Amino acid sequence: MRAPRFTVLHQDEQIIVIDKPAGLLVHPHPHAPDEPTCVGMLGKWLGSPVHPVHRLDRATSGALLFATNSRTAHTLALQFQEGVVGKRYLAIVRGYVWGATTLIRPIRRKLKGDERAPAETGIRSLDRTEVPYPVGRYQTARYSLVELNLVTGRPHQARKHMHHLAHPVVGDKRYGDKDHNTFFREHYGCEEMLLRSMYLSFRVEENEPLREIVAPIPEHWRDLAGRLGLEMPADYRPSPAEAFTEQSEQDLGVIESADSTKL
Repeated sequence: MRAPRFTVLHQDEQIIVIDKPAGLLVHPHPHAPDEPTCVGMLGKWLGSPVHPVHRLDRATSGALLFATNSRTAHTLALQFQEGVVGKRYLAIVRGYVWGATTLIRPIRRKLKGDERAPAETGIRSLDRTEVPYPVGRYQTARYSLVELNLVTGRPHQARKHMHHLAHPVVGDKRYGDKDHNTFFREHYGCEEMLLRSMYLSFRVEENEPLREIVAPIPEHWRDLAGRLGLEMPADYRPSPAEAFTEQSEQDLGVIESADSTKL
């Protein structure tokens, strides 16, 4: 069988990590039963089933981890549930984001239902830009490149938390700003949601060294950043957890919010 339409970032006897493209489902969905999925393509390519141990939204790209056996899948799933897996994302969002912020705000455990669970996201500004084009009611448009540390892993967590901070992810059709999404589509030819899983750290065996997987920054992201005037890291390296709580004059610090009515 020909190779699937994604890059393998790491593969061994226990795990496989791929660079999932935006728009590809992780596993079958009842509303899209005939569409290709990462699980299906990987299973056919390897000749044996794979076990997803976490999820990325369909519109999110980047590092995605699978186990090749049920024992490893169980071990890794527990680590994700306990919040000990390191996760970093990059995103381009609306507006100026300054310094470092930690948002602690409950989110629904499932997309449908009322039960909520604690959720914590660290946000760190990497660069900001203003482009001389009117969008919505403003004569110019401002954007930021941010790094996100997902301490927990709730459904749509990064997208919901950035929406709550009034800095929605560009291209997010559900929680984003329609005017800015339209601007990116018409002016830059960009229909992708600009949220990318960049880094995972975990242990498959209890006493082994920490495994770290870093996804590359796609060339079309670099091209878009250059057109916007955003400086994209030449060689991405994840920031340590403490970098998301550093204080400066423009930092928001730690924001705790119990009102999760819309999340």
